[in-house]
Amino acid sequence: MSNKDSIKIEQILAIIKDEYPEWQTKLQKLFADGQDLFAGVWPEYQACRTGYHTLGHSLDVALATARMAAGWNRTNLADGIPPRIFAAGLAAALFHDAGYIKDRNDPEGKGGKYTFSHVRRSMEMARSYLAANNRPAEFIELSVDIIAITDFNKPLDLSRFTDIKKGIMARMVAAADLVAQMADVDYLNSLKELYVEFQEAYKFSDPDKLKKNNIKVYKSFSDLLNGTISFYQNFVLPRLEELGRMEQYLVPFFGNGRNPYQENIAANLSAHFFSKRLHWRRLGEILEELGLVSPDHIQEALSRQAAENRDNPPRPPQHPRKRLLSWLLQNRLNNRCLGDILIEMGVVNAALLRKGLLAQIFPSQYSRNLDCNEYLSLLQITVMLQNTRQDAWVLDEIMAMITEITHCRRSCLFLIHPEENKLLVVAGSPTKEKEGGDYSQEIPLDKGLPGWVFQHGRPAIIHGPQQNDSQAGLLAPAVDNLETHDAIMAVPLHIMGEFIGVIELSGKKNGSFADHELDFMIILANILATSLDQLTLPL
Repeated sequence: MSNKDSIKIEQILAIIKDEYPEWQTKLQKLFADGQDLFAGVWPEYQACRTGYHTLGHSLDVALATARMAAGWNRTNLADGIPPRIFAAGLAAALFHDAGYIKDRNDPEGKGGKYTFSHVRRSMEMARSYLAANNRPAEFIELSVDIIAITDFNKPLDLSRFTDIKKGIMARMVAAADLVAQMADVDYLNSLKELYVEFQEAYKFSDPDKLKKNNIKVYKSFSDLLNGTISFYQNFVLPRLEELGRMEQYLVPFFGNGRNPYQENIAANLSAHFFSKRLHWRRLGEILEELGLVSPDHIQEALSRQAAENRDNPPRPPQHPRKRLLSWLLQNRLNNRCLGDILIEMGVVNAALLRKGLLAQIFPSQYSRNLDCNEYLSLLQITVMLQNTRQDAWVLDEIMAMITEITHCRRSCLFLIHPEENKLLVVAGSPTKEKEGGDYSQEIPLDKGLPGWVFQHGRPAIIHGPQQNDSQAGLLAPAVDNLETHDAIMAVPLHIMGEFIGVIELSGKKNGSFADHELDFMIILANILATSLDQLTLPL
């Protein structure tokens, strides 16, 4: 089991502990057994070999289901979902795609051949497992009935759910199946695995019969990829409407007025159209691109730098005056940067190095589009950053300046907390006291636009409903239906090529971000990251 899957199970169990502690032990066993099923431990089945419908996907659906149920409970304090119904829903979420797993002695294919019959197989596997674990007949039939409505090749039939709460739970699982997969931070790349599964299915099914049954047959991967927007608008959104928009209960779960799953979906749809922005580049790469150094020069300089750092460990903190004198008189040769060593090697001079540094922090393709006010703002923020080491409040004020410059209502600086798999707000404007905490103090590392940007290492924009250019116009129906009323922009922060966090702007007052504003934020992120890097240096 991957580390990501372990984290998902921990998150699910944490919700169970908060909402249904009496079921914690039983559901913990359910997920342990589910792991064994997908890993091939069960004697009847092989390990899961499909690349798209994996344990990770089933856990994504179970986690989204648990979050929706918790959101419902927090919205309906006196009328929550009963524990047994919740548990049956989680069992259905875990088993809903188990039907892709092949029988132990089946030599043909990897499981994609069950694409159009996996729901029936999943129902049989769930029924057999739950019966063997002495679950009541009513519990078993509810889980199996919920799995049945995840068959998206058939019309939705909710008539079997005569109990209101059972119907709500069923709707949540089916909605989670759709929302979780499209909110996957790596959704567009994972479509390649889905296409492989389809290709295997077509070998074991008659494509002409599939077409007669109104089942889409994809002729190529491009056909599948280019159909993403159409699939979302023409199937996912209508089906979510039929299911009663259960994904709305993700908002009270996260408790900040936003739905990070919907933000991920919008970012995934937008990423299909908007060209990639330049990633942060190391200084050595830029010097190579400028034709100033060779790869061999860079490798030699890096080797020298590593050797010098071993021989000259950081000195203990000093008073600023002593530190400055020490640097001027003797310490300039210790703990030198790559540029110092390249100059010593005679590969570049200081003037050329300056050109490389400016190209790194101030890329010309972005800076040429800035106006005078934006340049002035960058200068002011740079001046403010000189005080960051001593005064943490400066970061909040810098975010306030960014909010004013970009005409937004909020701006936040998120930094990664890898041990807890989350992004934490370390600075923001307006502050929590000013607006009653209307922005989240933390978000999952794989959800929300900041999480999407962090995972992809590239900026992203969700345009507001007033955006009218051709690309956003095509996306507008999806964005509007996602209830993303505010435009949101997020850009990554890099230090020495490592992603450390994200700057997010939201609540754009005129409804959309211009290209030059994204250019401004990319440069500002470079400047901010350079300053934050200095915070890690010894005083």
